[in-house]
Amino acid sequence: MQLFTLISGSGLLSDPFANGEAVILFGVKSMFIIAGVLYLLFAILVTRQIAMMSKTVSTTASQIIKLLGFIHLIAAILVLIYFFTVL
Repeated sequence: MQLFTLISGSGLLSDPFANGEAVILFGVKSMFIIAGVLYLLFAILVTRQIAMMSKTVSTTASQIIKLLGFIHLIAAILVLIYFFTVL
């Protein structure tokens, strides 16, 4: 910490976590991004499960279920991109 005090006193570098609000904001942003990545992994697993189910059991609604799974995967990707751009 003395290094940050010495350098920030001269104006060369400041401690990015000097106040508590920045630490909390960084933590919240990190949690949103981690949650988005985990949700994307879940969406990928759901899509794979739907593909396996369609190979095993064929029904009249298989194509609709595949389409809904694909839309869900695309939505999860878009949400993750949104988190990266906004946060």
